[in-house]
Amino acid sequence: MSLVKSRQEFRTILDFSKGELTKNKLKFALRQIEILECEECKDTTILIVSGIRIGMYHIDLILGEFGSTKTPLRKYGKFRVNIYEVHKDIDYRYIFLPNDERFKNQYWSKLNKKSDLRIKNLIDIIMYLKRLNNLKAFS
Repeated sequence: MSLVKSRQEFRTILDFSKGELTKNKLKFALRQIEILECEECKDTTILIVSGIRIGMYHIDLILGEFGSTKTPLRKYGKFRVNIYEVHKDIDYRYIFLPNDERFKNQYWSKLNKKSDLRIKNLIDIIMYLKRLNNLKAFS
């Protein structure tokens, strides 16, 4: 038996907080992105949680399998997400999708529960969060 030291690291892989966002730009960015899930450093394993920032919202991608090489997102197939509201860049509040009024009626909320999301669903999630973020800016 061997002992392995590990730690978790959060990385923002895409930031859509500023500028105009279209589905085509988003689709291109998501198809080009490569994700690293795990890194080996001497005697420590680093588990990397990849995230996407959309204004006051943050999405963590839960991919299910760990690889130590960069892999395109489209190769993972199905995955799920955790969505957080960010307050003052340090306070991340988890949003429980099935109970939250803003999200529980979205079709992708049910897919997320079964870890059945794909890139096309992630595009819809990001566009929805962008709209919510724009509404929040005016209130």
